[in-house]
Amino acid sequence: MKKVMILVSAIVLTASAATAAYVYSQKSSSDLFEANVEALTEGESIGDYVQNFLGCRGGSKKCFEGTISIKGVSVSGTWFKS
Repeated sequence: MKKVMILVSAIVLTASAATAAYVYSQKSSSDLFEANVEALTEGESIGDYVQNFLGCRGGSKKCFEGTISIKGVSVSGTWFKS
């Protein structure tokens, strides 16, 4: 019985260490991802991004009207170009 308890304890300890290593590696890549997103979106709204993506720089001619979804974020509106 004592050997079984030691074996179970060793398995639990190994699983805990593996989980901790995995979570740490995911956190490191997540920090980098968050920094990239922040740098890319600083001072720019989703509407500005869509305007640049579509090539609609502003003006009086309608460039696009409707809804665009980018990675779960939807933007509706009308964009114009000159």
